[in-house]
Amino acid sequence: MIIKEIQAAETYALRIEVLRNGISKNYKFEGDNDKSSFHIGAYYKNKPIGICTFIKRTYPSIHNKHAYQLRGMAVHPEHQKKGVGKKMIRYSIELLLSKDCPILWCNAREVAVGFYKRIGFQCIDKPFNIPGIGLHYVMYKKL
Repeated sequence: MIIKEIQAAETYALRIEVLRNGISKNYKFEGDNDKSSFHIGAYYKNKPIGICTFIKRTYPSIHNKHAYQLRGMAVHPEHQKKGVGKKMIRYSIELLLSKDCPILWCNAREVAVGFYKRIGFQCIDKPFNIPGIGLHYVMYKKL
């Protein structure tokens, strides 16, 4: 498996397949193409199997102007529970530390909370619902 930085457009197919259930609306994120944003892809046999996006963005309960938000993390169903997500996060943390980022946060789907807790994230604030997608928890990790 190879993990590397990729372009925003290279995340769209897995976002649609994994996060949007094959429906092609809302697969582009505000901030995707900001100069400070970056995208990570995991590849196996030259095929994308995992993606995630990092957008420089603060959160009201996290008072740090250098925080990044993790968005659109997805691993192809055939490769889930094989450490792909954990490896992408490890790779990304090195990049975030090189950007002097002390905090990483995300809006985690309810089904992903356990994954994030296992890699050191904590929940903050109350859960909220995103219509059509489901219950989410704001989580963060100090780097």
